[in-house]
Amino acid sequence: MGGGAANASNRTDTVATVYRFSDCRDSGRIATVPARGGTWNGVPTLTVAQGVRFG
Repeated sequence: MGGGAANASNRTDTVATVYRFSDCRDSGRIATVPARGGTWNGVPTLTVAQGVRFG
């Protein structure tokens, strides 16, 4: 059964990178979300994220 996120808000003090795959491989990078309130919205393009990496 699939899951994932269609949007994200980064409330940390570190940049977050959102990935299409749970193993966070570079070929699946979707977006970089700035620290302290940055957001990402995949809804307009129906993009679903399965992983996130901070730093």
